[in-house]
Amino acid sequence: MTAELDELIATIAAMSRDEISTRLLNFKSDFPLDFTRDYLDRLPLDRLGHILLAAHLYQSRKQRKASA
Repeated sequence: MTAELDELIATIAAMSRDEISTRLLNFKSDFPLDFTRDYLDRLPLDRLGHILLAAHLYQSRKQRKASA
């Protein structure tokens, strides 16, 4: 793992449920994320963190491919 990835994981792990949900609802990407606050509120906190991490990793991968 890179230091950047470790930092992202640590940052997400330290976030509250509300912080993660807000980030997901406002995530800027070139792929759709279609969540409602109600849906996110029903998910376990660890799943929310995994979704946010996956969104960041996928967006990063798409940006790397576009710049290659």
